[in-house]
Amino acid sequence: MAMTTLAALLTDACRQLEKAGIETAKLDAEVLLTHALGISREEFWRDSDPLLNRDKINHCEKLIQRRESREPLAYIIGEWEFWSRSFKVTPDVLIPRQETEILVEQLLKVISPEKKNDPMQGLDLCTGSGILATIAALEMPASKIIGIDISSDALNIARENSIRHGVDDRITWMESDLFGSLPRGNEKNRFDFILCNPPYIATEDCKNLQPEISLFEPVDALDGGIDGLKFYGNIIKDSFEYLKPRGYLVMEIGDNQGPTVKNMLEQHNQFSPVTLHQDYSGRDRAVCAQKEMNG
Repeated sequence: MAMTTLAALLTDACRQLEKAGIETAKLDAEVLLTHALGISREEFWRDSDPLLNRDKINHCEKLIQRRESREPLAYIIGEWEFWSRSFKVTPDVLIPRQETEILVEQLLKVISPEKKNDPMQGLDLCTGSGILATIAALEMPASKIIGIDISSDALNIARENSIRHGVDDRITWMESDLFGSLPRGNEKNRFDFILCNPPYIATEDCKNLQPEISLFEPVDALDGGIDGLKFYGNIIKDSFEYLKPRGYLVMEIGDNQGPTVKNMLEQHNQFSPVTLHQDYSGRDRAVCAQKEMNG
């Protein structure tokens, strides 16, 4: 039976991924090999000389081939980190991005420390994998959250993630096109905060995204229409109705959409203040708006 060492397998994998144009070839190869073999990266580097049998080699090679085809690393290993926690991901949901953590950061800044333990009501629109709803429930342990998505498959993943992190008893998952299935005029559906990471990439730009995104991630969670702004108008209008007075709307935006979305909120005349917030690269990534007291 053919055998090879882990070190030799890593060398071949790096070469294969580099040839495929993957910039993080070495890191990706390490992650995939450790995942395939069920060992930590520390174990990987502590002893990379042992011989691997053909079954293990075949398993490793299959994962490397998937990454060579530009399938995202997160989908291959089935999970990804967000807010220092691990979440299940599949091609039914977008892969969590570090910049989305800005929404959590801004929410925690506007909710005073003494109020974080109060029994607040929150809503997560376009919840996808449920990362925002789950983290909000973790950070505000007396809160109750509703997570909404148009995709039932995404909601299944979101539910699994809330169970994984022990907050499923405080999150209600609802299949809906934005606010469409959420009853109106019901005090139970008035929220202290609304989080939303809507599709915001212009349709034409979706075609030019890197292959990991354009070929594998769900287009419905990316495509924001002709100008990428398709969903913001309805979200802003309906959020006003569903927010409690002095409640907060926190949304992710494209890096060129800040002034436009800010202006949309200010023109509504019932949100103040409205502030833009930058990601770790200094680009506009989130907008935070507070509903006025008498709204």
